[in-house]
Amino acid sequence: MTTTDRDYIKKLEKIEQIDINRLEKINIDELEEDELKKLYEVLDKFNDYVYEFVINYYKYIYKSKDYGTNMNLSMLEAHLITDIADNPGITANVLAKKWDKTPAFISQRLTSLEKNDLIYRELNSENRKYYNLYVTKKGKDFDLRHKKYDIKSIITTNKKLMEKFSFADIVKMRMMLQEYSNIILSEKE
Repeated sequence: MTTTDRDYIKKLEKIEQIDINRLEKINIDELEEDELKKLYEVLDKFNDYVYEFVINYYKYIYKSKDYGTNMNLSMLEAHLITDIADNPGITANVLAKKWDKTPAFISQRLTSLEKNDLIYRELNSENRKYYNLYVTKKGKDFDLRHKKYDIKSIITTNKKLMEKFSFADIVKMRMMLQEYSNIILSEKE
């Protein structure tokens, strides 16, 4: 490792000073303990925004709220109802794959939705191991209210973001999030 690389790391204080292309060329295994700690501290701070978003969004997806029906459901449960309303006859296995959850986890949520008279199951005539899922009248009403709630929420959230960012920035952020997801999924395999 060169002296200029060592100097660069020692002077690294702010996120704005990070040069990923330069850091990629540094042999991390050759760093002294103090250099390693310094580099980690700055890069970890750089990633704190991502960590904080992921933690907050995880809490948000499972937090129960009223979608205008006097019934509190989590975002996941609301979207399960919408998935069923939009795809009559869908199975729990398809939902489990879509939401990257175990069939048992999804089945627990579906049982709760069924007890609340939002969905019902019918035995699949071609494969009796599976049940096809459908929304009830109450479930259809919930689905429409949920869609209205989400449309308003998406508009409101993006209007707040547009106070600080352009719409093009917001679109880019979503594209970056998609690519970030692809990177994570490729590491998972």
